Amino acid sequence: MNRAARSRHGVAAALLAVTLTAAACAGTSANTGARPNTSRPSEVLVSIGGVEASESAFAGGAQQLWSQIFYQRDFGTGATFYDFSAPGADLSQVLSQQLPSALSVKATIVTVWASLDDILNGTEPATYESELGQILRRLVARHVTVLVANTPPVELYPSYAKCFTKPASCGSNAAELPTPAEVGAIVAAYNRAITTAVRADGGIVVDVNALLTQAVHRGGVEAPFSQVSFGSRHRTTTYETVLTPSGAQLVADAFAAALPKRLER
Repeated sequence: MNRAARSRHGVAAALLAVTLTAAACAGTSANTGARPNTSRPSEVLVSIGGVEASESAFAGGAQQLWSQIFYQRDFGTGATFYDFSAPGADLSQVLSQQLPSALSVKATIVTVWASLDDILNGTEPATYESELGQILRRLVARHVTVLVANTPPVELYPSYAKCFTKPASCGSNAAELPTPAEVGAIVAAYNRAITTAVRADGGIVVDVNALLTQAVHRGGVEAPFSQVSFGSRHRTTTYETVLTPSGAQLVADAFAAALPKRLER
């Protein structure tokens, strides 16, 4: 296997099932715990994306998911929330399946978090950038505020880092793992594609990468990710991790900080 193929397929060991969770509900609920908001017309908040923005097993419960925190805290029950994200969805599926749903409910604010599934599928950054541009242009044309999160750095995935300090824990596939530098280069390429598309077609970058990195290096906070299980899939070693409560809070903070001033509560 050549180096490029090794990077593309081996990246699953670092990122495949990194389950960053989002809200399970669609629409508003009187029991969300969100504070009332009667100061301005209702916003329609929509979440689209892949594994980063979709519901999965999360010990903290639905009220702890980052998108629920963002919705409840920063919009209140005066807003309507829809979650069209899906685990395993790459950006082409977001474009063809989730975007039409967001447009159909007349979204006014859309959060986009989808890159891990594209990385795992070997999507070229240029293709990813083109698809993201199509999503942005269609939303911006309808005057939608679009918040696009980038990809977190690989060093935040504890079980991937552990593979290099304790190789025996990674099983027989340890030799096929890309190095942190190789995975970091892939993540950086995708984040450049996100920045380029947003600059060209509209939207706002939510720099989750920088925020989580700074939080970890600063110390004094719970690690953003925690390991849930270890296994093997598609002949590559995989690790399932989820956002910890502090990680979910940090992601919600990042989206809130990116809101235009006119939308801040």
